[in-house]
Amino acid sequence: GDTPLMAACEAGHSPIVERLLARGANPNVISDRGKTCFYLACRNGHLDVVQRLYAEKVDTHAEDKDGQTPLIGACDKGHVPVVDWLFEHGAKADLERAMKNGVTPLIIASREGHLTIVERLLAQGANRDKDQECCYWACQRGHLGVVQRLYAEKVDIHAATKDGRTLLWGAGLR
Repeated sequence: GDTPLMAACEAGHSPIVERLLARGANPNVISDRGKTCFYLACRNGHLDVVQRLYAEKVDTHAEDKDGQTPLIGACDKGHVPVVDWLFEHGAKADLERAMKNGVTPLIIASREGHLTIVERLLAQGANRDKDQECCYWACQRGHLGVVQRLYAEKVDIHAATKDGRTLLWGAGLR
């Protein structure tokens, strides 16, 4: 189960996080779901908690049972300040780490329509091997800004994803 520190990190209760850490709570504990305090703070956009945990020398690259990293969590939920902070503190190493289902930070940000994060990931050198997957999800979910940004990166709008889905098919599902 989750510890009190995990609950405080997930909810962004900085004073409680500080108090628990001062009393010896383990910031590196892993929940039954495979989540760390750092991951929970990143996924929920609590930059102050992220910074405090970093001061405790937590593993900033730990992945859960599904292969989600703190960077993927922040990209999924659209937390630009956390994504920026992660890149300033070494997350470029996680840029191409995919979850067990093959989803990368760029795919998840595209799927969720987080244009600013898509731009940040591209600026950091995100691998473009899965552009079709990114563009498919953006089309399927109606994220025109993301589609336009990926198109500006010369995505082949006529190509299909590895499992045969085309962008037009994805847009038609909308």
